Amino acid sequence: MSKNSPAKKRQQSPKNRTAQLVSAEYSGPIPPPAHLDHYEAILPGAAERILTLAEGEAEHRREIEKGALAAEIMIATREKNQVAGGQWFAFIITLAFIFVGGFLVYAGNPVPGTLLSLTGLVGIVSAFLKKEPQKK
Repeated sequence: MSKNSPAKKRQQSPKNRTAQLVSAEYSGPIPPPAHLDHYEAILPGAAERILTLAEGEAEHRREIEKGALAAEIMIATREKNQVAGGQWFAFIITLAFIFVGGFLVYAGNPVPGTLLSLTGLVGIVSAFLKKEPQKK
C-alpha cells in the first residue's frame, strides 16, 4: 500500500474515529455525591431540593407500609372473629341436634331421636378428628 492510498486516508480521517461511551447508573432516590455536586453547580440549591424530595418519598413510603400493615392486622382479626363465630354457631346447632334427639327418644320416638342425636355427635367428633390444612 502506498502512503497516499485511499484506504490509508480513510483510516486517518476524523469521520472514522470511534468514541468511547461511559455510562453510570445508581439506584435509589439520592444520586452519588459527585452527581450532587454537579447538580449544585448547575442550579444552586438543587442538592438540598433532591435530598428534601428523597426524605419526603421515604416518609410517604413508610406511611403506605404502615397503612398496609394496619389493614392486614384488621383483616386477620376479622377472619379470626368470623372463625370463632362460626365455631360457636356450629356448637349451638350440634347441641340442638343432641337435645332435640334426646327429647324425641324421651317422647317415645327412639329411632328418629337416636339418629338425630348421633348426627350431632358425629358433627362434634368429626370436628375434633379433622386435620387442619397446612398453610403455606
